[in-house]
Amino acid sequence: MNHSANRFTVPGIHAGSALYKSLAGAIFCSLTTLAPAVHADVIDFEGLGNDLIFSGSSIEQRGLKLSGSDINGASGSLVGAIIDGSDNGFCSNLVCPLGNTGNYYGGLNDGILSIHGVQGGSTFKVQGFDASFIISDANALAGRLLVQGFYGNGLSLSQTFDLPAPKSLVGPLTFPFHQYSFNSAMNALDFSGMQISALSCNTAGVCGIGNNQGQFALDNLNFSISAVPEPSTYAMLLLGLAGIAAVSRRRA
Repeated sequence: MNHSANRFTVPGIHAGSALYKSLAGAIFCSLTTLAPAVHADVIDFEGLGNDLIFSGSSIEQRGLKLSGSDINGASGSLVGAIIDGSDNGFCSNLVCPLGNTGNYYGGLNDGILSIHGVQGGSTFKVQGFDASFIISDANALAGRLLVQGFYGNGLSLSQTFDLPAPKSLVGPLTFPFHQYSFNSAMNALDFSGMQISALSCNTAGVCGIGNNQGQFALDNLNFSISAVPEPSTYAMLLLGLAGIAAVSRRRA
């Protein structure tokens, strides 16, 4: 079968010449760099202080921007915090998960955690994370994590995760982080944004929101992000194509 018709050619430049090979190589490299670069990483909230997150404020780590918002849209309300697991003082009025001596994110008071790429137009996948419920009331000992991912043109997909109550209700309440992963449908998508919040569940297993008891702990967010090529990359490709056109005109 003859494949010569599919060969890259430039009018006025011989296919075997050094100039031809240089131009073809430059175009190939430029086209390769136009493909989004995928980078895998983990958000572990280390390196951040015991920062309080208010509605409208945000933090950045590993190329992702994490913003807090109030369920009712109020601005300036406390919706989260970077919690140091080794600092027992912060959770003196809460029952926080044990077994984590580093930092983690605490979603507080029915707050919503929104996640986007720092670079505009970037998309990301989340493979898994560690999570737990944060107790503030003896009538709400368990929770349900709600994760909604946004993709495409205004489309979304969501998944829920149960945050179990302590195994024993006798004596001090203690419970650890649990590892979670998404189902195949969520794993298959590249999201432009994601929202995480929690419901609180009473001892009868009835879950709800709106009482400031929907609180959760989040850590070790395993993700991969696809960065959009910089504008300079497109500029380099256009410059190379313009150079080819100029050479072709001179040799015509």
